[in-house]
Amino acid sequence: MAKPFENHPIYSLMQTWHHASGQGDLDIIQSLMAEDAIFLVADHPPITRDDFLQSFSAIRQSVQLSIVDWHINALEESGNLLYCQSYLHLAITPKGSAQAIERKGPVLSVFRKTAAGQWVLIRDANFLSTVDH
Repeated sequence: MAKPFENHPIYSLMQTWHHASGQGDLDIIQSLMAEDAIFLVADHPPITRDDFLQSFSAIRQSVQLSIVDWHINALEESGNLLYCQSYLHLAITPKGSAQAIERKGPVLSVFRKTAAGQWVLIRDANFLSTVDH
């Protein structure tokens, strides 16, 4: 069964982002976001691109990230801007542990098309919450 929006370039971009996150590949992740990208997470101040990359690098030293499930629920493109509402379910496993912490929920992302025609992330609002087992 086809997934909604799987033929849109944003689907491929998000797939690449999720794979790179699991691999800890900061070079790929960095290439998919604008210099002025901002990340929003509940109960935290906005995070700049550089702060995100630094934090992600530090976290990857102690945990393994795995995408359990994800899909795009809505996507709207207007000129050089695009918003995407998606669902993300991930597992965060501390290194040396078999017990993962799972987080899932909606994500709202905004992308901008560069002069070269590449979509890059400019805003990301993550509403993931911990899954109780």
